[in-house]
Amino acid sequence: MGNVGPGMLGSMLFLMLGLQPLPLSRGRFLHQPPSSRSFHLGTRHHGSTWEKLKSCKGAFDLYFIVDASQKANNIWKDIIKLVDEIVKKYTNPNLRMSFITYSTQGKTVMKLTSDRQEISRGLSRLQNIVPTGATNLQEGLIKANKQIQHATSGKNSASSLIITLTAGPLLPRTLQDTKKEAQQARDMGAKVYCLGVKDYKRDQLHNIVERKDQMYGIDEFNSAEKLVASLVKNSCKEMMAADTHFVCLGGKNQDTDLDRSVCVCVCVCVCVRVMHSRGIRML
Repeated sequence: MGNVGPGMLGSMLFLMLGLQPLPLSRGRFLHQPPSSRSFHLGTRHHGSTWEKLKSCKGAFDLYFIVDASQKANNIWKDIIKLVDEIVKKYTNPNLRMSFITYSTQGKTVMKLTSDRQEISRGLSRLQNIVPTGATNLQEGLIKANKQIQHATSGKNSASSLIITLTAGPLLPRTLQDTKKEAQQARDMGAKVYCLGVKDYKRDQLHNIVERKDQMYGIDEFNSAEKLVASLVKNSCKEMMAADTHFVCLGGKNQDTDLDRSVCVCVCVCVCVRVMHSRGIRML
């Protein structure tokens, strides 16, 4: 069969969508873009929105990088409780987690595992840590990047999500080194989210993440419930949509931060395979 140009491909996709429902692969769903969240600014949140996703059933590799510096000493129990609440929201038994702490140096408290008993033991080890030392976030990212490099080198590599937790400001040199390590993680396909508590600097965390809606912050732990729900919901959607291409009907491609256009998820790989099987080549 002959060649097909972009215009014809668009028409074919439209007809395919009209003739049959879109098949969703296991563990994936139609994406809606995450809105920017900043809980310390007192932004209004509608319960009906964030309560729709009470847990994440995606399967990927999740790295918690937790501030264990002197700045976290007085709120360590609250930090561990917050980490525990987030952990419980990621429910897929195939999801792997790793716990990493940072102060003057980084330390891998628990390597990647999907064993829920080992994860529980890892949380216990976190709880027994006495925070001390400098706030060198880059040291925690270095530990995560080493695991990501190893995990993505095999045939069964998984997507990676990093959630950093910071309890205070970073020195200028530390911030620069942290940005470098965060970019290295993204270069390996990881998504980086930042969570600030207590005396964190919002502008510093914004400089680390790729988009502002990947940064969260709270001043009081009693407001953490909505933060946890939103963080899990948005990070889960982003991770589960990692292999999906978005086409917006009647407009330009969607801005994941602001655009509220109605979009249709098109599995391009499936479409290309169908075209290939029928002898159709794209121009």
